[in-house]
Amino acid sequence: MEFAWLPLFLALRGLWGARGLQEVDVFPSRGGDIRDFTVAASWVYVVTGDYLYQLNLSLGLLHSLTQRGEYNGSSASGQFNRTLEGGAYTFSVNTLAPLVERNLLFTCGALHCGFCETLNLTDITRILSREAYDLSPVVPKGASVGFVVNVNEESYIFSATEGFEGIIKKNCPIQKESEIRLHNTHDSQDGGLFSSVDIIENPKIFARRKGVQFVDGFQIKSTIFIFSNLNYEKIPCVRLLWCSDKLTKTRTLRSLRGAILECCEGGEARQRLVSSSVIPGDQPVLWAGIFTDHDVTNTELAIYDVSPPTDAPTYRDPDFGYKGELPEGTTHRPKTLRPMRVLLKHRFMTAVLTVKLNNWLIVFIGTGDGQLLKLTVDAKLQAQCLSVIWKAPDDRRVFPKMHLDPVGRKHVFVAVRDKLMRVPVSQCVQHSSLQSCWNARDPYCGWCGALTRCSFEDECPSSLWLSVPDDLRQRRMLSHSFQGDAEGKIRLVVFTHLKRGGAPANFSCRFDSSVGVLGGLGHQYPECTCLLPPVIAGLRVSVIVSLGEVDVTEELNLLNCSGITGAPTPLLCSQCLAAGCGWSNGACTWTRRGALNMSICQGLQTGVDSLPEIFNITPSEMSFYAQRSTTLKRGLGVYPPSPTQPYCPGERDVL
Repeated sequence: MEFAWLPLFLALRGLWGARGLQEVDVFPSRGGDIRDFTVAASWVYVVTGDYLYQLNLSLGLLHSLTQRGEYNGSSASGQFNRTLEGGAYTFSVNTLAPLVERNLLFTCGALHCGFCETLNLTDITRILSREAYDLSPVVPKGASVGFVVNVNEESYIFSATEGFEGIIKKNCPIQKESEIRLHNTHDSQDGGLFSSVDIIENPKIFARRKGVQFVDGFQIKSTIFIFSNLNYEKIPCVRLLWCSDKLTKTRTLRSLRGAILECCEGGEARQRLVSSSVIPGDQPVLWAGIFTDHDVTNTELAIYDVSPPTDAPTYRDPDFGYKGELPEGTTHRPKTLRPMRVLLKHRFMTAVLTVKLNNWLIVFIGTGDGQLLKLTVDAKLQAQCLSVIWKAPDDRRVFPKMHLDPVGRKHVFVAVRDKLMRVPVSQCVQHSSLQSCWNARDPYCGWCGALTRCSFEDECPSSLWLSVPDDLRQRRMLSHSFQGDAEGKIRLVVFTHLKRGGAPANFSCRFDSSVGVLGGLGHQYPECTCLLPPVIAGLRVSVIVSLGEVDVTEELNLLNCSGITGAPTPLLCSQCLAAGCGWSNGACTWTRRGALNMSICQGLQTGVDSLPEIFNITPSEMSFYAQRSTTLKRGLGVYPPSPTQPYCPGERDVL
C-alpha cells in the first residue's frame, strides 16, 4: 500500500518560483558530475571528476583547483604538478575532511597510487602539504568514509575504506580487506602527518567478511559511530559499529562494538542502508536512516536509538575485529537493534537530513526523481506533514548527502548530478494572513505582530510571534468544549491553539451571541470560559480572542450534545467531539474536559461511516512530469492514519 502520494500531490501549491532558491552552474562541462561535497565554517567544498571548488554559503565561486596534472612519484612528497591543459593523471578525491579549528582541509584519494593533500580551508589554492599515502581507496571511484575525530584532545582522521580485489597499477599496494584506521593530522604526532601508527603499533580494524560498503560516520561526545552494509552469512544486513574515545589510537580501536540494524515493520525486510543522518542532541543518540532491499525503489525511513551500549560484552562483533582477530567471547550473531519508529514509506528515497527545531524534528528527504521533501515530526516521533519544497528540472537523482547552512540554518544544500542547489527550508513570506500562516503547519513559520506578516522567529523584532502548537492535528486555531456542573449549568470553554513566542502579550476573550454578550467567567492563556444560557441548541456565538495586537475570531454554531445520536461509529464519535461534546459509554454527552482529542475514536469498530483513505494509485511509479491519466482508488479507514502515513490537517477535505 502506498500512502505518500496524496500529501505530495497536495503540497505542490506554490512550488514553482520559490524565493531564495539559488543554483550554482560554474562547473565546467569537462569537470564531470559532483562526486562529493561538504560544508565547513562559511564555505562549501565540491569535488567533481576534474576539479575541487570552494564556494561561499550563497554558492558564489571563490576558488577552484584542477585535479589533473603530472605526477612525479620519485619525490618524498609525491610531487603533483597541476596543469589546466590535460595532464597524465587525475587526482580522484574520495575523502573530504575539514578541520575547522586549525583552518585545514584534508583531501585524499587516488592519483598514481594513494595520495593526500592538506589545503588551506580559507583558500584551497594554498596547498600546505602532499603525501603519497593510501588513506582512502586507491581506486578512482572507490567508496570510503572519512571525517575528523577527537581522541584524548588530539585530532585524527577516522577512515573506513573498502577492500579491493585485483590489480590497479604496477607497484601500488592493494588493500584487499575493508579496514578502519585513525590517521594523524599533523607532523608532530607519532609517525608524522597521515600516519596511522601508534607508538610501536599500527592499529587497524579489519572486516572478516568481503563485500563491506561503508556509508556514513560521525562522533558524538566520546563515541565514534560508523554505518556499513555487508553480507552476513550471505544475507545482506546493515551494521552499526561503535568505538570509544580512549587515550590512544590502539585503545580507541580496541573498544570496537557492533550491532545489526534491522528494518523495518510488517515482515518487509529492508537490508541495505542508502543514506544516514544523526539527529541533533546528546542523549539518547537518535539517528535516521533510509533503508531499501534488492528493489531499490522500495525505501523506508526509520528512527533508531543508537546510544552506545552499556553492557559492552554482549555487543562484541564477530565480523569486525582489531587486526582481524575474533574477540574472545564473541557470540555467533551480533546484537540486533530495531527501529523506534518507521516515519515514512515512499518510493526511491535517496538522501536524508535531520534538523531539530525546538520540540520538532524536521526531516529533509531527497528522492530518485529529483524532489526535496520536508517531513515534520513531533516529540513523540509521529510524522505530521509531508511537502515538496523543491523539484529538479528533470528526474535527476538527489545525491545521498545533504547539508544544512551552518550559519543561517535556513537553507539546505542539495546536489543533483552536476548542479548544487541552495534551497530555503521554508517560504514563510508567501503566507499573507495569520490564518494562511497557521494553516501551513510549518514550525519554521509564525505570525509576527510587529511586521503583520508570516516570518521566521528571528526575523520578528522583539514582538509577539504566533506559531503552530506542538500538536499539528488541531484543525482550527480555536476549538471549544462544553463542561456541565452539578446544577445543570453548561460552560463554554474555548482553547487557543497558537504557540506564543517573543514578547509577552495581553490575553483576553469576548463572547458575542445571538442573545447578547455572554458573561465571561475568566481567561488565562490558552483558555477562556463563559456561561451559556439555558437554551443552547442553535445558539450562534462569535468568539474574539486577543493576543496583544492580534485578534482571532471564530464563529460557533452550537449543537445539543444529547441530540447527537446513532450507532457508535468512528464518524459519530468524531462528530460528537468536533461539536465540543464528550464521548462516554458509546454515546455523546455534555460532560467534557480537556482540548479536542480524536484518539478516543480509534478503538471503535470500523463501519461504512469511516473516513476515506487513498489505498492505491495507478500507475504506482511515474515521472514527476507525467501525472496525467492517474487513477486514485479510495478505501475506508479509521482516523487517524498510521505512523507511516504522514498526516497534514485539512488534506482529507481535498481530493
